[in-house]
Amino acid sequence: GFHSLRQLAEVYGIQDSIIDLNQDKLKLDTVTLRKLNINKVTFKDLLKHPYADFETTRLLINFREQHGFFKDESDFSRIYSLNQTAMHRLIPYLDFIVTDSLDHIESQIKK
Repeated sequence: GFHSLRQLAEVYGIQDSIIDLNQDKLKLDTVTLRKLNINKVTFKDLLKHPYADFETTRLLINFREQHGFFKDESDFSRIYSLNQTAMHRLIPYLDFIVTDSLDHIESQIKK
C-alpha cells in the first residue's frame, strides 16, 4: 500500500500534474498499511518489498544477526554502507517490535 500520495508519482504513467489536480479526491487508508517487523522478517520476505533491494536487505539482515534487534530507525545510521535515501522510503513499512529472543533464534534456524 501507499503511505503518501506523493508515491503515486512513482507509478509509471502518472504525472505530478494529475496528482496535483486530483489531490482533494484522493484518500489514503494508512490503517491497512502492512508493516514488516524488522526484528523478525526473513531475508526472503524483506526482499519481496518493492523498496528493499538485495543490497539493502543483505545489510539489514546481517546487521541484525551481528548486533541484535533494531530498537528504532536511528539504528540504521550505524550501518554506514546503507543507502539512507532508500531507507527513508522503506521506514514507513517497518515495525520495530522486539520479540522474545527465542522467536529470533527460531526464525534464524528456519532460513
